[in-house]
Amino acid sequence: MGNSTKATVENMTIASADLASTIAELKASIASLNALVESLKSDNEYLKNNNDLLREENAYLKRKLFGVKSEKMPCSVEQLSLLMKQNKNANQSFLKKLHTKELRRNRKVLLKSS
Repeated sequence: MGNSTKATVENMTIASADLASTIAELKASIASLNALVESLKSDNEYLKNNNDLLREENAYLKRKLFGVKSEKMPCSVEQLSLLMKQNKNANQSFLKKLHTKELRRNRKVLLKSS
């Protein structure tokens, strides 16, 4: 029994040394993982701030592009072409009336002078 006790004590000493080295390795792994977590938290905070800035810039550019100040003309191109046609027709009508009035005036002047 003496030899078996001695062997058991030696095995326990070896197992204790293995456990100590395993504990040291685990502590090193935990420290490494904690550093990685802190690094990822920092990266995440940076990305959140960057995302907020990009959202603000996007909103600003949308307001600038689609806002009231960017609308230079009150109507669309199709409406503008219709408006131009109406103005052209109105101008032609006005010129015809003006020409007709001048012709009448000229006739009256010609009739009076004859």
